[in-house]
Amino acid sequence: MNIEIRRNRDITATFDMEKNKEFVEKMMENLPQLTEEQRKIMDNAERTRHELEEKIWAYLEEHPENDLDGNPIKRETHEIGFEYEEKEVDGLTYGYAKSIYVRPKKSEYDKED
Repeated sequence: MNIEIRRNRDITATFDMEKNKEFVEKMMENLPQLTEEQRKIMDNAERTRHELEEKIWAYLEEHPENDLDGNPIKRETHEIGFEYEEKEVDGLTYGYAKSIYVRPKKSEYDKED
């Protein structure tokens, strides 16, 4: 298994749900409900992602690695990330993992000097 180790340089944004509750509720009203078939596809994708992550963690437990800062890669301190691409098949669009990587949960921007 070839595992890519990356630095965590993601930028995340959060917002207060209570302050934006009306806006979010209004946006949700316009979203169509998932069909049972769509829900099954999403559940299957989530299960597949979880199984893949478990295989990666099992491999890393048998073959210990360090991250780019020299810290041991562990479930408690690291996470598995995915870069997705879309593919259209028979008029349906599917997302698939273009690459899979391991990164620290805590961004290097959050660390104190």
